[in-house]
Amino acid sequence: AGLDVVIMKTPDAILTTQSKGWKSTGLRACTLAHRLGWRAAWRTGAEAAVIFEDDVILSRDFKQRLAAVELPVDWQVFYFGCVFHHPPSDLGTGIVSIHGSTWDAHGYVIRKSFAKFLDKEYARVSRATFQRPVERELANDTIMADHHDRFPAYAAWPPLAWQVEGLSNNENRVRGNYLSDGRQRYLSEVIQHLPWTNEAKSSVQVPS
Repeated sequence: AGLDVVIMKTPDAILTTQSKGWKSTGLRACTLAHRLGWRAAWRTGAEAAVIFEDDVILSRDFKQRLAAVELPVDWQVFYFGCVFHHPPSDLGTGIVSIHGSTWDAHGYVIRKSFAKFLDKEYARVSRATFQRPVERELANDTIMADHHDRFPAYAAWPPLAWQVEGLSNNENRVRGNYLSDGRQRYLSEVIQHLPWTNEAKSSVQVPS
């Protein structure tokens, strides 16, 4: 997409020996990778960081559409794509306002204020004394979503990015939450009210 990005070497699930407060070493390794990305941005003096996971797929018109996005002044995180758990509000400008939980953080931009808060939350989970709730799967994306009410969240619509279906090194199984055009595979009823154009359906860009 003609983006200038920095590819980082981050912890691998296979080489991470302790899960600590996380459910698995994979979820801990993934979270560590995001934290390292935020910190690298802070060291440059940036007030926001753009993060891509390595299995991300970008829409064909990613750069052009992203350049046209105008976020509300209160934004703290903007997902290029995600799985909505509840119907988002269409703002009519290529973005939606998120209500409640979401899954996935394969591509997003996050403000330093929210990232700093999350960094402290993740440090707490990683302590040896942390007691993980049995009924709660703690992961980077689920904890981010826990705080959407305090740190306003928005997302692109139609999606600007999604994940390829394939073997997840974090979970050691094939997984995929998205159809080939970027729409979410699960809870599809919550996005039925959102517009979907022919242009969006043909915007798949397969990563090299």
